Amino acid sequence: MLSSCKKGGEIVVYPSFGNLSISGTLSTYLLVHIDNKITDTLKKDLNIKLEEGAHKISFFDDKSKLILDTVMDFEKGKTRFLSNFLYTGKGMLFPDNDLTRKPAPGKMLVRFVLLDEELPDEMNLDLILYYTTPVNYFSMNIKINGVRKDKFSNYIELAAPLPLAPVGARTAQYVLEGYDLNGQKLMSIGATSAANTFGYIKYSAIGAGTTYIPNNIISLGIGAKISATNKIHNPIVIFERVAN
Repeated sequence: MLSSCKKGGEIVVYPSFGNLSISGTLSTYLLVHIDNKITDTLKKDLNIKLEEGAHKISFFDDKSKLILDTVMDFEKGKTRFLSNFLYTGKGMLFPDNDLTRKPAPGKMLVRFVLLDEELPDEMNLDLILYYTTPVNYFSMNIKINGVRKDKFSNYIELAAPLPLAPVGARTAQYVLEGYDLNGQKLMSIGATSAANTFGYIKYSAIGAGTTYIPNNIISLGIGAKISATNKIHNPIVIFERVAN
């Protein structure tokens, strides 16, 4: 803290400041509250000077719904970051900061979030092992329940998609069937009213050309249908890293 003296000898203390840097991808604007007061509108990257010490940082949408609420400490001359996030219109998604997290050797971790506006706010998913040439598919008996639009699901751990391969199969892929909370199937691979509306685990940007990368950790969004005629749900890799 800096100080000086008034004429009468009274000491005046001047505050020191740190900086808050906010950057990410937004589908719409958010209101930024600092210590319960509206401070700014977040539409793109934003920098705010704050007196050193602890401050409550809150984000609200245009309907006054609380999106993020946290407390951060600021030091003189130093910058704290809220960055590399995706705001979906339902929730704010951040990378997994637990760098000690890793799959078993040679396996892969995947977590999910719903991004398609036409899907319900919460669904239950089944993992299916899908083969082409000839076509065949099998349930993996892996369920991912309570997948939402405002936060990521828990991780599931996957091995290379090799078991149960039919003779002559050339391509193996993990795909997802989905149900609403009443049990109605909305994403399907089979011969139902929702046939060929499944999702799938996207080709990795780190290892293009395969849906399985050993030691990879993926945060995956289940996006909108690819087109009016191709109703398969487009997967979007939101965050990705390879565990050391």
